[in-house]
Amino acid sequence: AAELAEKALTGTPALWIAARSDTQLLNPIRRASSAALRLLINYRLKLALTDPLSGFFAAPTAWLAALPMQAGFKPLLVLLPRHLAEVRELDYSFAARFAGNSKLDWRRTWQTIWVILRLKLG
Repeated sequence: AAELAEKALTGTPALWIAARSDTQLLNPIRRASSAALRLLINYRLKLALTDPLSGFFAAPTAWLAALPMQAGFKPLLVLLPRHLAEVRELDYSFAARFAGNSKLDWRRTWQTIWVILRLKLG
């Protein structure tokens, strides 16, 4: 978190995404779902991001303040098309999960596909 904050606070405004570099800890369904969504987002936005679904990112406050908030909202997916030229990734590895469960299931996967298909480009 400290490295992500440092990168976000230096230089020109940039959208910094903490990209999960080790997916071996994910179960097979989660890995397949994440891979399919990553391919779809990267194809749709003409990018090559490692983890465009990350919930761990830093962006200028003004960019976040301008976003419409709604239920099921994925702010990174709205920021990406608006700031494509300013996207940077920072690799990190997850530790093993000791409690709780992933929120990504087939229902959420379909919701995310719908969000991706409706992205406004440009």
